Amino acid sequence: MSSLVQSPLILYASETGNAEDVAFSLHRQWNHLFASQSVNFRIFSVEDYDVFSLTSEELVIFVLSTCGDGEFPIPMRAMWTNLLRRNLPPGLLSESKFAVFGLGDSSYEKFNAAARKLYVRLGQLGAKPLLEFTDCLGDDQAGEGYLASLDPWTKKLTPFLWKELVQGESTTLVEGALTTAAVKSSLIQYTVDSASQGNGPQEELFHPLGKKSHENDNWKVYKTSVSENNRLTAADWSQAVHNVTFTLIDATDPALDYEADNDEERDKLLEISSARGADLYYDYCLRERRNYTEVLLDFPSVRIPLEFFIGLVPIIQPRPYSIASSPKYKERSLELCVAVVQRVTPYKRRRTGLCSGFIAQLCQGDIVYLRIQRGSFPHFSKNGTFPKHMLLIGPGTGIAPMRALLQDRLLSVSAVCPPSSSINVFFGCRREKCDELYEAEWSTLNEGRHPYGDAPTPLPLSVKVHVAHSQNIGQLAKVYVTHLLEQQSHLLFDILRDPDTFIGIAGSAKRMPKDVKQSLVRILMRGDTEKCIAGLSEEEAQRWLQAIIREKRLIIEAWG
Repeated sequence: MSSLVQSPLILYASETGNAEDVAFSLHRQWNHLFASQSVNFRIFSVEDYDVFSLTSEELVIFVLSTCGDGEFPIPMRAMWTNLLRRNLPPGLLSESKFAVFGLGDSSYEKFNAAARKLYVRLGQLGAKPLLEFTDCLGDDQAGEGYLASLDPWTKKLTPFLWKELVQGESTTLVEGALTTAAVKSSLIQYTVDSASQGNGPQEELFHPLGKKSHENDNWKVYKTSVSENNRLTAADWSQAVHNVTFTLIDATDPALDYEADNDEERDKLLEISSARGADLYYDYCLRERRNYTEVLLDFPSVRIPLEFFIGLVPIIQPRPYSIASSPKYKERSLELCVAVVQRVTPYKRRRTGLCSGFIAQLCQGDIVYLRIQRGSFPHFSKNGTFPKHMLLIGPGTGIAPMRALLQDRLLSVSAVCPPSSSINVFFGCRREKCDELYEAEWSTLNEGRHPYGDAPTPLPLSVKVHVAHSQNIGQLAKVYVTHLLEQQSHLLFDILRDPDTFIGIAGSAKRMPKDVKQSLVRILMRGDTEKCIAGLSEEEAQRWLQAIIREKRLIIEAWG
């Protein structure tokens, strides 16, 4: 039986790897299911796909996550910019059909915002959805994580795919684990030879960053040496946060049921990998964060050839960190502010973040490969023009990009400072002397002295650092940055209304950005009681908020 669409396309956009894992799982399942119909699903990361080829695609499945404050994953942003071009005709994708699966977390304000935007925009360009959008939302807060939505979505979508691909007939997705033959046919096979040299697959596979760099400067790989690694939090404090300085050296290019001999182990693995065993998979693998080695130790009869095991294990995804220093501070160096991720699983197993744990143990002289990509905040010093006022809000490690912006402004000695220019920094931590990051710098700044450079010099403009402590000993009530913002409403009212004001917000994407924006609105509604200036109405304050976001005078860099 012939296929109507010879080569449907799966595109994924991922930063942490979850969307990539889902995409490749679907790729394996559907290629196995449709193998007898000569249908071959193609799969690409969106960054490796030419967006202009979308007009020739008949059927596309998108799998993508939502990052930060409702943002697209970094690999997706170039494609999204192209899809938003105003000169695109409404019927551009009228010959295409599509499906979207979004990975998100409903505890965030902008749950699955990237998937929602993409679904709407594809429809505006004439593409026809195979499923309603409400069926397409994976939620990490569900009992089984995003798997709770992925399995029903796959079962609903597969009959539509069969209808589109196999002349109107329908079927349902076969439950259960893939056969050994299907797994073998869908994996990339690598030849592992310790004596081999040259440019073969093994060179790319074992590159320090997982794959060769793109020619784009945003993905250039830099070789660096660790020059400093200082713990910022107290030694007896539960949360370890490190400030690590990297000095540039140069730029460079850089299926578990498989053949288990034990019947009981094979049956258990088949159950875990089946649709019926989704809750068991969630409890055993995801909640406990078991790695591949631990699973193989739990099921010692499993024998997986190394070349197939390498194909099964996904490449470790890059971890993005906001740079905590200005290029003007230390020549050819950059600093990161890294909190070591530590968790205790439901079965009381301690887990340390792979990348943050690695960074914390780095020693002076260690060689580290990293990529540098454009961040969310504007590079004011590039054109020598800074806003008159800067309001920088960064609780916890969100202070990292705020510190970089602050350094950049103070070290741009040639930049003009209009009269009454100011920088107000709002930082939040739990306890004084324990996790007040860069505490000495804040004290120096509040004394009117310069903490960056060889010798303290008078500050070229007014700088004030406001620090909120939520768990100080003897403190009756918790104080957060939002409290400090509203306490300083008399200072901030005029600053917020000044059209030459920039507001930067960085930190946790859960409640913080929303709470800060609400505080800014309340400040404008309150007015300046000391000067007897009436505030704005709620409608006017909300319009002001939307305007500065639209004009990019308020930028949020948030993460989970």
